[in-house]
Amino acid sequence: EQENKDVTNEMNVKNNRRKKPQSKSKAAKKAIQYNKVRSQLEKIGLFRTNFVEGDICSVCVDSDVEDVQVYCDGCNVCVHRQCYGIVRIPQVWGQLFFFFKKKKNHPFYSHILNMYTKSEWYCDVCASNGNKKPETDIVCDICKTNVDKAFKQTSPENTWVHISCALWLTGPVFENTTTLTPVKNISAIDSQRYALRCIFCQKQKGACLQCELCTVAYHVPCANRGTALLELRE
Repeated sequence: EQENKDVTNEMNVKNNRRKKPQSKSKAAKKAIQYNKVRSQLEKIGLFRTNFVEGDICSVCVDSDVEDVQVYCDGCNVCVHRQCYGIVRIPQVWGQLFFFFKKKKNHPFYSHILNMYTKSEWYCDVCASNGNKKPETDIVCDICKTNVDKAFKQTSPENTWVHISCALWLTGPVFENTTTLTPVKNISAIDSQRYALRCIFCQKQKGACLQCELCTVAYHVPCANRGTALLELRE
């Protein structure tokens, strides 16, 4: 009887030894596939050459939109009125404001800006911090990055998430669809999305989208600043 137990234990040890190489092989295959796709993307360029942070809307990253672009007077994040859910547009002197805003360090342009700016505008993050930029960077509770600066607060968690993440990932909803706040239901995001690795930043944390053709994964803000094509469909 003792001999039978010894034989059984020996077989179990052998089986365990056989299983380990299989798990490593599976992980190795995933790593090879990931590196292959990334090397292909690097050939065409991982990141957009025409993207300049602060000059393009942080939510839609599209400059060819017929909407007013607004800059936060605290952190200088750039957003479209509709993309950020701004109901009241700051009273400024037309599109000249945006030109002068970029030149505000110049004494002449700074003087013109102060003359014709009737009110200031602050994003939700700065507004909640006494109309000033927070000393520490805010991190999105969905993608776990701070690449994008256009945040909205969640409920009931009272954390901050990117508008772009809430728009693209299945689960989150905007309680007020005009002001896009608060963001609710972020717990409904598929937990498996948090195990994916972003092809752009190469970090395996935060929820990712996946390409419907090749299943490559990426954070929404990383994809917007990269060469991935995010396309809204009916």
